[in-house]
Amino acid sequence: MNLKEGLLKEHSLVQATIISSWAIESKTNLKHLMQVFFGKDKILVQRASWAASKAYDLKPEWFDTYLLQLITCLDKPIHGSVRRNSLRIMQTMHIAEEYQSQLIDTLFELLSDPKEESAVKAFAL
Repeated sequence: MNLKEGLLKEHSLVQATIISSWAIESKTNLKHLMQVFFGKDKILVQRASWAASKAYDLKPEWFDTYLLQLITCLDKPIHGSVRRNSLRIMQTMHIAEEYQSQLIDTLFELLSDPKEESAVKAFAL
């Protein structure tokens, strides 16, 4: 699959599911998806974040290596979907003790921001 073409094809649940299924075929595929997720192209990032959250549902054990990047991208997301989907992924992950204080600080900031999306706040809780 050409990942960028797949992400740009359409913004739909069906397409996010197709891409997430492709991503969990191999760790290399997942790595490519996560590179786009943490990238700079707003549309690609938005769509990759949704597909990544669907991939997490299928292979959560493959996401431990991305924990620090997921936490870091909460600070300055390129699109609102990045926070929402990063938090959705992390909600059931084991958070290593070394990252807990950084994540908790960020979560409190998100919860106290009156301009933050309600979905982000819900996942932050």
